[in-house]
Amino acid sequence: MDKKSLSERDICTKFISPAIEKAGWNKLIQIREEVTFTDGKIYVRGKLTAREAQKHANYILYYNPNIPIAIIEAKDNKHSVRAGMQQALNYGRILHIPCVFSSNGDGFLFHDRTATGENLKTELENIHSDIQNIDNSFTKFEEYQCKTIGQLCDVIKGNTGIKTAIDGVYPLVTTAEERGFHKSFQFDAEAVCIPLVSSSGHGHASLKEYTINLENLR
Repeated sequence: MDKKSLSERDICTKFISPAIEKAGWNKLIQIREEVTFTDGKIYVRGKLTAREAQKHANYILYYNPNIPIAIIEAKDNKHSVRAGMQQALNYGRILHIPCVFSSNGDGFLFHDRTATGENLKTELENIHSDIQNIDNSFTKFEEYQCKTIGQLCDVIKGNTGIKTAIDGVYPLVTTAEERGFHKSFQFDAEAVCIPLVSSSGHGHASLKEYTINLENLR
């Protein structure tokens, strides 16, 4: 069998999936394949609309149910083992997953997003055994768990909109580049975290930080 004649799906079935299972991952509760995680963007031009392709990961491995720990991006054997790494890194950032792999059926390239310096990437030549050697990296998930904003602070919706604000001395934080002002304030605390999602509909987000001494404004 000419390995380079195999499709990406064949490479997954014949080489990557067996290696993952041989390394001790439970295919029923820890492995998901062809996972779609975003709808494609919708582009509108006049009366015409078009949707960008959905994003999907070839494999997502789970540390515990509902806690993803690794992404594996597969390519056919005409590509190098490194060919899927940038795509996998992008998916890892979107999904907040720390361990990222690329494979073409000959081996794995492993990128540890929790590491620094020379330990970021490791190339694993033996697909059937060497993947076991990186299992220790997955245990670092205990130190890397992502938290939601709601776990870190109280989430309270502001009750003053741009159009209803009455000009005053207190800062009104909005998605606009320029800071607005209002005649009264809603929050009085040591720190306020304000995530802002763009109203453009493209999911753009930013985080603005303001240091304000309310005592000086009263």
